[in-house]
Amino acid sequence: MADQFVNWLFEADGVDSNEDRTKWQSHIDGLRNAFVRHMGGAVVDVGQLRYIGY
Repeated sequence: MADQFVNWLFEADGVDSNEDRTKWQSHIDGLRNAFVRHMGGAVVDVGQLRYIGY
């Protein structure tokens, strides 16, 4: 799930991170680590996700 989320972030910005992987690898790692840190793991049970509107 974390890897798919990172791919979606790049896709949303119109960037193909596979095109120049060495250029993007540090960003990929940072985004993946942030996902794991905030979500508690690389895979999250969707039943535990909820939207909190601000």
